[in-house]
Amino acid sequence: MLSLALEQGEAVVRIRDNGVGIPEAMMPRIFEMFAQADSSSDRTRHGLGIGLALVKNLVQLHGGSIAVNSAGLGLGSEFVVRLPLLAPDAAQRLSVRQPAAARPGETPGETPGETPGRALRILVVDDNVDAAESMSMLLQILGHQVAIAEDGASALEAARALDPELAFLDIGLPEMDGYEVARRLRDEVGATAPA
Repeated sequence: MLSLALEQGEAVVRIRDNGVGIPEAMMPRIFEMFAQADSSSDRTRHGLGIGLALVKNLVQLHGGSIAVNSAGLGLGSEFVVRLPLLAPDAAQRLSVRQPAAARPGETPGETPGETPGRALRILVVDDNVDAAESMSMLLQILGHQVAIAEDGASALEAARALDPELAFLDIGLPEMDGYEVARRLRDEVGATAPA
């Protein structure tokens, strides 16, 4: 369940689920980098343990805070994000800059006077389809050519077609992990493939 409320000058976002919950011993470390309740080496099902640390940092960069509550295993969890609201006069001063239509000789979204970046051929490999598509959309908005793959075998196939200059790889892929995909990309295609 997702809810948004205004409380004492803050936007408060609550995300509640009825999933597996969080063990009490894990609660103090839940926002630490690489922290996971399941410490098995098979991370293909459970991720890498960086998501909540990343969320915490992003929320703090916006002057907010995040907290978690869980009654224990099997009882779900609730995350509460608090973000400060802008003062009305500050909100009015802000405006979203829309990219101008490209003129002849300009890259779309380029501002006159700025040094345009070179468009790259980029491969995004992630078995989380939403994450891969989000990354792909962002990179395309920035003017890059992007191919998506959901596993190691399709990543190698896509790389042969695209000849990528850069690859973003999920380490916890099924069957062939991101490290192996990176090795094969370097050997077979020559892409710069950070794991």
